[in-house]
Amino acid sequence: MPDRHPHRPVFDEEFDVVVVGGGHAGFAASLALAGQGHDTLLVDRRGDLLAESGRAFAAESGTDDSPQWRELETRVAALGGAAGGWLDGALVECVGTAMLAESAVTSLYYAGVVGVDLDDDGLVSAALLATRVGLRRVGARRWLDATPTGELARLLAPQLEPRPPSRSRRWLHLQHPDWAALPAAGGRLTAWPSQRVVELPAGAGAGPTDALLAGLGRIGAAIGPRELARTCLSHFSFTGFDEFDAGGSPAAQWPANLAVATPALRGEPVTTPADLHRIGLAAARGLASSPVATAGATAVRHWAPETTLRTQVAVLGAGTGGLLASVAAARGGAAVHAVEATGLVGGVGTVGGIHVYWFGAPGGLQAELDERTRVLMRGFESGPLRDGPFNPWAKLIAAEEMLRESGAALTRDATMFEAECDGERVVAVRCATPGGILRLEADAFIDATGDGDLCALAGVPFRLGRESDGLLHAYSQSSGRLRQLRGQPRMDTVNFDAGFCDPTDLTDLTRARQQGIVTYLVDGRFGEFERPTYLAPALGIRQGRQVETDLVLTLDDLVGRRRFADAVGYTAAHFDNHATDMQFESEEAAFYQWVLEQSTTPIACELSYRQLLPRGLANVWIGSRCLGLTQEAQYVTRMQRDIQ
Repeated sequence: MPDRHPHRPVFDEEFDVVVVGGGHAGFAASLALAGQGHDTLLVDRRGDLLAESGRAFAAESGTDDSPQWRELETRVAALGGAAGGWLDGALVECVGTAMLAESAVTSLYYAGVVGVDLDDDGLVSAALLATRVGLRRVGARRWLDATPTGELARLLAPQLEPRPPSRSRRWLHLQHPDWAALPAAGGRLTAWPSQRVVELPAGAGAGPTDALLAGLGRIGAAIGPRELARTCLSHFSFTGFDEFDAGGSPAAQWPANLAVATPALRGEPVTTPADLHRIGLAAARGLASSPVATAGATAVRHWAPETTLRTQVAVLGAGTGGLLASVAAARGGAAVHAVEATGLVGGVGTVGGIHVYWFGAPGGLQAELDERTRVLMRGFESGPLRDGPFNPWAKLIAAEEMLRESGAALTRDATMFEAECDGERVVAVRCATPGGILRLEADAFIDATGDGDLCALAGVPFRLGRESDGLLHAYSQSSGRLRQLRGQPRMDTVNFDAGFCDPTDLTDLTRARQQGIVTYLVDGRFGEFERPTYLAPALGIRQGRQVETDLVLTLDDLVGRRRFADAVGYTAAHFDNHATDMQFESEEAAFYQWVLEQSTTPIACELSYRQLLPRGLANVWIGSRCLGLTQEAQYVTRMQRDIQ
């Protein structure tokens, strides 16, 4: 029997079935196939299991008679998150993640298919996965495509045009102490007394925040300024929920060992996540009698279509540092193209669930971003967006606006997997997107990936963790939560050390994501103010690679308040390493904390421009926490303000 541990290594392995796509269709298919004894791998582009519930927050969950759906529904209801055809999206993600971990399904997040191999019989035998550490291969005898746009199937039929959704819907989740007194608000009541779900107006733009302000304005007009001031926007649809009317599916023939559970390539109507669940189960049943590919065989390889774009400055990552790097470069007159692996910008302060600055120095463009955020927080009678210290949704709106106004281009859902180099210069990078491969040429590149992915792909040396044991800083899996303020439900956040992981190891990163989410489950029912309102889409990784740069900052520099002639910023914090095992830290760090007892004493110094220059590369700059730092200096110089 093969090792079927849910977090075993998967690259260059052979599975019975690989399911691509972690939404409701892929989830249902994976559980069904594993339940039949098949060695099953579930691959997802993001770390968003059951995204139609936990990211789109579909207002109507629907229902299904299958055992998988009944278990999901029963377990969410036992937590208090079910009411008349509605299931709480955050709890669906928690329960679904637990069900996956309890099954025999192996998971791999943060990987997208860019190539497929066919054997001599024309059957799919392997897939080439684009990951942050490069291209990797996975083999299987049978395959199931459950991606929203048919990414795997369309590699084999590139002329195929998926049918567009009939509608794409988004919702606001609003909290108020007395919805019964506000019938004019409309929307849908849920299992939580303080919560009402209101649909955002359609046609207000395709961006994740385009309709937010219009939706809040409409609510304010309906309930009046006094009640709007008592209202809190706890969360909203980070992505849209696509609905499909019944209709003919695009004509195409797939290899006989590939089943397709993509609504855009099928004819069934879809109006709820339960409909997607049924489609996934139907596709899984269709694989039961299909032929199997020859293990390890490659007769023909199909690649995703590739598009080349050219720009002056390419920014890899539009998170905490990359967002402002993009704006700064574009305002400086450069043509800028940023790519972001998720669908949302701003990083840990917007979608990472950390809505407060912990030390660090203010100033620069971040001061403008912060002021724009404060203006939005004060709007709408200082009600829906006022919670802070800074409101993540106000900051997300401000971030999107600043990026758009700067003129910088942005490609979302783009995973960089290759760097082309010519000597000491990076010439281009390749990124996997749902529509194919983007090859981005540029004169200059900014590595804002957080973990130094571009530098690593280009061959720059780096350090990873403590010298004694390689341990990296603790990671967090944050979430939203409610608190009560003068009798009103207001937005809050949960930030805890969920454990340790190596973000450069996709197996370990997947494990960390799943274990962090499952931690939220409780025995019994959630109370109104204990439940997670949403699970942060961005995992709270505090440390990955530290790239070798022309100057590497040390703890001694910080204690001595060192200054640099080429200073570009300032860092200030305490020795915030979250450690309880100081015996494994360096002698310098142990002496500083144990003997001198200085762990809570603020230390600070200037940041050198040379910390942003990776050794051996002439046209790459660092704009994220992977800049030149020793392990001890990293504990201090990693705060949001530092990176911004």
